[in-house]
Amino acid sequence: MADDAMELFWEDLDTGEVHIRDRWQFALKSEFFPKKGKHPNLYTQEFYLFIPNSLQINSNTYTKKAFYLDQTNLIRYKTPEFSFQQLLEANNSTSPLYQIIALCNLADDPINRNALSDELKLFANIVRSTLRRDVKTTLSILLHQPSDISYKDFPALVLKLCHEIQQLRERYAFAKKKCLDNWQDPIFYRQMLYVDEFLSYSISHYLTGLLENVRLIGREDAAQIDKALCDVLLQEKQLSDLLINNGNKTSGNSEEGENVLYRYGLLNKFVLDALHLKINRFSLDQRYQHWIAGISAGIAMTIYFSLFLWLGNVFVINSVPFILLTVVCYILKDRIKDWLRNFSYLQASRWFPDYTTVIKSPDENRNVGVIKESFSFIDPPQLSEELKLMRNVEFHSVLETVHRPEDVLFYKRMVEINPLSSSSHHHGINVIFRFNIHHFLRKAADPSEIHLTMDPQTKKLISIRLPKVYHLNLIIRSTSVGNSQKPEVILKKLKIVIDKNGIKRIEQLSRLTRGN
Repeated sequence: MADDAMELFWEDLDTGEVHIRDRWQFALKSEFFPKKGKHPNLYTQEFYLFIPNSLQINSNTYTKKAFYLDQTNLIRYKTPEFSFQQLLEANNSTSPLYQIIALCNLADDPINRNALSDELKLFANIVRSTLRRDVKTTLSILLHQPSDISYKDFPALVLKLCHEIQQLRERYAFAKKKCLDNWQDPIFYRQMLYVDEFLSYSISHYLTGLLENVRLIGREDAAQIDKALCDVLLQEKQLSDLLINNGNKTSGNSEEGENVLYRYGLLNKFVLDALHLKINRFSLDQRYQHWIAGISAGIAMTIYFSLFLWLGNVFVINSVPFILLTVVCYILKDRIKDWLRNFSYLQASRWFPDYTTVIKSPDENRNVGVIKESFSFIDPPQLSEELKLMRNVEFHSVLETVHRPEDVLFYKRMVEINPLSSSSHHHGINVIFRFNIHHFLRKAADPSEIHLTMDPQTKKLISIRLPKVYHLNLIIRSTSVGNSQKPEVILKKLKIVIDKNGIKRIEQLSRLTRGN
């Protein structure tokens, strides 16, 4: 149980560009920082997923509809970056904590309420992000060799982190008192308490993981660090019990256990509301289906009516040949209409994206950008030499030349981001792509196989169980064009190791950057 908890903790810290979300899903986080100027910033991301033929994932078994059902796009502002020192600076007007205290001193009106609500949620997101970053940095020092110079600074860093967290809690308690004294609104005040509870959960989560690693390493000077971390954790535990249970001890039954993660999920959605953007996503069918169907029907009807008039001139209208040929022409018209509609969809899919997503600001007064998505399968021989070379990087030197039976899933995303407002806290956009591989596992073999081998010492035959895995190789080709109009190309290769039970790990293999 403890090992599982620590594994989840490290996965949380390592939520970098590509990471495992659960055993069936991996996530890719792309950050876009549009440069200032008059023109939109253009980004193109191409995903080439190389799938072994044994998994039977190809254009006949895996449709475009299935792909978009397995795929999820989350679009939101990037969390602004602050250190705890910057958040605590009394004269830093860019700090959400400064803005919260300033707003609590103003009159209670709808405009100030909306502003305070946004700053509270933004503050919660920034604290969590700063905690994650600081704990990750601190742990990277802890895991270095004791001879490393920075290793000696580890105790001071942990004590500094604990001190800054305590200062942050004191400043936030001061803001809560200001709000309660000046606004005297218990309903809105609950938002302050929700943020308080979210901060308590975040602090407890990251400091508990830090404390566990400190105890595992067994440093000689760990007593002072251990005590400082325990003091903060005990304070947060007391505060959390007070906020959730009014100071009553929990019984520890299963229903209360379920409520912990459920409640945190609600709090997480509550604070993420400050980063969410309004989106309008529509498909090719939704946008052009009536036009395509109407034009196809019009062309088919024109052909039918022309044949009908011709038949009327050749045959007597009430004759048997006229009636039979008219029925044949009607059937032909119906088939022509369906053929034209299908053909038009096929051509339109080459000219237009499968899905278009229009991104708007939270107040819907400004267009932030547009995302266009397309999906298909590509024959491996049609890949560029650059991609073929990248596919073989770090592959076995002898087997590189061997033809590998695999299918290539291709997903293209074009992102156009307008310059963001200079007066906003936000300077970047996060687009999180999640992909569920459960369809890929239907044809996979059992996760392990039994093999016989001979013990070299006893010369007896023994059976061993070996894992059976599959490698999904992913190449990401990213192209960005800023105001200079000079594209920069970045290629990355990753290996997603899976078995019948899901994703086992993701390995970053190589990276190549070049400018044109």
